[in-house]
Amino acid sequence: MTGIAALSPTDAWAARSALVETISGGSHLINLIGHFDGTQWRIVSSPQFAGGAQLNAIPAISSTDIFAAGESNSDSQQPNPLREHFDGRIWSVVTLPAVAGTPTVRGIAALSDSDIWIVGDSGGVKSTRSMR
Repeated sequence: MTGIAALSPTDAWAARSALVETISGGSHLINLIGHFDGTQWRIVSSPQFAGGAQLNAIPAISSTDIFAAGESNSDSQQPNPLREHFDGRIWSVVTLPAVAGTPTVRGIAALSDSDIWIVGDSGGVKSTRSMR
């Protein structure tokens, strides 16, 4: 499990990814979002991607305002930053600004609909030199 958000003892959410085999014999990660209703956990329907995806965090503001973040992969296996939103009925993908490189969202904090913070990396390594 890579993220959990508990709104109450009868309303908790968890995000993770699972490795599945593809028809071609390969494999990739799929998103799994679970909901706990106070009695049991169940997997809920969420966006999936042909090239796979991985969720890293799941903050919740209310039962009708929940976010999940991580990365999705295109068919060429290039990661794209991913943010999803639950409106109380369905999970949907929310567009993020373009970032150079191969960006991944590592974490997300949602304080309100208009105060959301995302942290990640661009996937690149930059050489540095020592200053003396």
